[in-house]
Amino acid sequence: MSKLQYRLSLLLLSASSILPAAHAADGTIHFQGAIVEAASCMPQVQSRKVAVRLECDAERARAAGKPARDRVSASRVQVDVQPVSLKASQPGQKDAQGYIVTLAYL
Repeated sequence: MSKLQYRLSLLLLSASSILPAAHAADGTIHFQGAIVEAASCMPQVQSRKVAVRLECDAERARAAGKPARDRVSASRVQVDVQPVSLKASQPGQKDAQGYIVTLAYL
């Protein structure tokens, strides 16, 4: 397999009060309590496993008759984690600790 030169930026949120799956105008999907990432692909890190699954539902894949799917092992993924402060949406609430997680698929 040739190098997959595709980078996704994920925002791993520690707050559990995030709304379930919602589409944003900038092509981002927000997943409850966990991930913000590009709308065309959905990486999933399975708990207690090192495998990362990448599922693409892009229009071009649908046009081909089925979604493109690929399994990427942890040895082919470079992970960078940066802590960020998530501002409270309501006055009186505490700011939450979050992380910007960048996955580079090699």
